[in-house]
Amino acid sequence: MIRVNLLPFRAARKSENVKRQVVVFLAAIVLFIFGCAFYAVFLMGQVADLETELAQAEADLVKYKKQAAEVDAILAEIAMLEKREATIEGLRRSRFDAVKLLDHLTQLISPPSSGVLAAKDQRVWLVALKSKTAERKQDLDIEGVAVDTKDVAAFMDRLENFTESPSGPSLAMAGDGAQPEIPYFSDVTLRKLSASDDSALLNFKQFNIHCQRIMPGAEDEDTAKKAPKKK
Repeated sequence: MIRVNLLPFRAARKSENVKRQVVVFLAAIVLFIFGCAFYAVFLMGQVADLETELAQAEADLVKYKKQAAEVDAILAEIAMLEKREATIEGLRRSRFDAVKLLDHLTQLISPPSSGVLAAKDQRVWLVALKSKTAERKQDLDIEGVAVDTKDVAAFMDRLENFTESPSGPSLAMAGDGAQPEIPYFSDVTLRKLSASDDSALLNFKQFNIHCQRIMPGAEDEDTAKKAPKKK
């Protein structure tokens, strides 16, 4: 009977399997190293791109900040010019407004039917006019003298019924059925009525009338504030 010794063959086969496993393991390590290197290069490229974008963004930010500063300077200059224009317009309006107020008071001294009064026919005289403006309203203190109390009452009636419309000032006397569009004076109050201190005017009456005058444009602003806002 022939006997075959298989031990050398098994040992060689086992050695070959070990070598194959070592080669596979080394190949896996090499592939892993190459993969890590490739991924590192990819990340470095992305970092470089991001750094380039960041540098460009910083450059744009500096440019836009400069442009924003120029825009702010222009807006500040425009605001200053608008403020100056509003101040000039306010001074111009105040100047003409004061002249118009004095003209209206001069007209109201006499009854509307008397026209231009001669000095001998005048029954009411203005002595002083004090005004104080606050919140688009003007407080007026009118001091003067009149022939008698009826003239003072008539003057107060004319103040209360004096109106101003787009067509011009008018006087709507009580009882004529006219409805004033825009009252020129309001809260007309007699604060003082006494005999004149002047020895030459002993029979005359000295008066002090307080009233308020709505400044031009105030009613439009109030109406705009009260109007419902459109959504």
